Amino acid sequence: MEIHDDVPASFPRDMMPPVVSGAQPKLCAVLVDGIYVTGQTDTARFERWLICEELANELVPIVRKEGAAHPQHSNDRTLDRICSSVARKAGYRQAN
Repeated sequence: MEIHDDVPASFPRDMMPPVVSGAQPKLCAVLVDGIYVTGQTDTARFERWLICEELANELVPIVRKEGAAHPQHSNDRTLDRICSSVARKAGYRQAN
C-alpha cells in the first residue's frame, strides 16, 4: 500500500496543468522518475490532502467549543460562524 492510497477518492484532483504566457503556448511540467508529468502529481495531491486534514483536525475542538458556548445555534450556524472567522483571519472577504 502506498501512502497515496490514504487520499479519499472524493478529494479533488487538479486536472488543469499550469500554463505560461508568451507568443507560443507552453505547459509547466515536473520531472518525476524520468518522465515529464503535467498536472497534479500523486505526491502533490497527497501533500495537499495532508494540509487539509491537519486544518480540519485543528478546527474540530474549536467547533465543539463554539457549539457548546452557543447551544441555541444549529450545527450549520456554528459551522458558518467558524467559516466566517477563519476567512476573516486569513484575510478573505466572504459573500453573504
